[in-house]
Amino acid sequence: MKHFLINATMLLTLGAMVSCSNDEPANGGGQTVAKGEQYMAVRLQSVGNPGGTSFGKPASRATEVGNPEFEEGVGNENAITAANVRFYFFTETGLPFVMSESGVNGEVSETNMVKPYQVSSANTNGEAVGLDAVLVLGTPTEPYKGDKPAKVVCVANATDFTQFANKRLEDLLRETVNTPATWNTFMMTSSTYVDESGTLTYFTNVEDKIKETAAAAEADPANIFIERLAVKIRATGLGDYQVMEKDPETGAYTGKIFLLRNEDPGVPLYVTLTGWQPYLTANRAYGIKNIDMKWTAEENQPFSAWNIPQLHRCYWANVPGLSFQDNSYNIYSADQFKYSNFDSNAPTQNVFYTYENTLGTATSLSEFTDNTTAMVVRGVVHREGETEGLDFCRWGGDYYHSDYLKQVIVTAYNAERAEDAQATIADVEFVIDPSNPNHYFARVKGNDFKRFNNILWWKDGVTSYFVNIEHLGGKFGVVRNHIYDYKFSNVIGLGIPGNEPEKPVEEETFLAARVYVLNWHVISTTLDLE
Repeated sequence: MKHFLINATMLLTLGAMVSCSNDEPANGGGQTVAKGEQYMAVRLQSVGNPGGTSFGKPASRATEVGNPEFEEGVGNENAITAANVRFYFFTETGLPFVMSESGVNGEVSETNMVKPYQVSSANTNGEAVGLDAVLVLGTPTEPYKGDKPAKVVCVANATDFTQFANKRLEDLLRETVNTPATWNTFMMTSSTYVDESGTLTYFTNVEDKIKETAAAAEADPANIFIERLAVKIRATGLGDYQVMEKDPETGAYTGKIFLLRNEDPGVPLYVTLTGWQPYLTANRAYGIKNIDMKWTAEENQPFSAWNIPQLHRCYWANVPGLSFQDNSYNIYSADQFKYSNFDSNAPTQNVFYTYENTLGTATSLSEFTDNTTAMVVRGVVHREGETEGLDFCRWGGDYYHSDYLKQVIVTAYNAERAEDAQATIADVEFVIDPSNPNHYFARVKGNDFKRFNNILWWKDGVTSYFVNIEHLGGKFGVVRNHIYDYKFSNVIGLGIPGNEPEKPVEEETFLAARVYVLNWHVISTTLDLE
């Protein structure tokens, strides 16, 4: 597994007694007097589930929702450079920790923000051993002098690092970031969870990690856990299926036999799933994961085991509000459904990234709501052994070839008109009903003929299936640092034939720390498309 080490030494020295972000005097601000020579070091590291367990059970390949696994990042999902990581230090009371630039092996700015000069990476298969912790407070040649910080927050790959600087610790929970247009880098911030004592934790306490010698600090570094803000969605199972129906009494699946009205009955239909695309994905998220402490009460928890302090994780979050990217689609444009089957041999392809959305109100996989993150799967209905889409309609409970339904419409139309006003099927068109999404009515020779309305039209056999993204505990939504891994195993019904989803004393101090980049948490779902 991938690990990231701060390979730099940074001396953080007290330079002023009052933070720029508040009017409180230093003695009331929580900065403490250091005693003697002190040191602290930091290292960044990715870890899986400690001890190889998940929810108290042996970790294994997940096959259904509720049986999660962990997966390390690939490529840029793990990338951290010296230019793109910052540490933010705070006093015991959560005020920005005031620092001067003298003796710092890195850049200090904005009162409490430090940018290291170097970072390097190493692999240790997820174990917190074999990595060299590197000094943050104190250098190899001199100790840190000044007040000691109490808490630290880490941010990597932010668009604007100053957004988190020179602010009270609690104010960081209200900072929002926009979903990036491209995913060249992955923003990461200190992980949020409720610890064993019931304390909301989105920072690392470092007071007991400040040591009297550099060697002691490096031997006992502070552990800082960070997680990606990104959500990753992927799918497998695209391809050919016989369209099935579900027996309403037994629930058993059988081959769906459609009577296409001018064709011999008993012809089974098939569908080829050609690709998928996301729908209702978030435009923004909180920079630091934001959770509600009311969830700690059993009667208010979003679902069982939503918070796992041993793994430095929680599995639910608040979001700043409904703001979605434009994921409108046209099912007749195959190029828009560009995501195909995920292949672990090409792990950066056919995956979609977004930010978390937990405001969804869906209660099933196929139910449309206007706020649940979902995916839309495109398909083409055809006869067995053919690839060309079958152009057909549904009207009055029956399925028709489109031309045959037009002949039915013409027959009814002509029966009401004089011989010189007769129509042919070339005079019939299907017109979308603006008041009834995905439905059409008939127009003959330019005249609306709404005796024939509520027509569903699978134009050229093109169809779509709407799939809400399911989280844990029956919740529908997506949460940061999770992979939503979908496998399609069957197709039930003909889908949606349209583009609308159904809805200060200078003392010497040394401090060491290490930062864990938490692995992706994988939720796998196998489902039948309906």
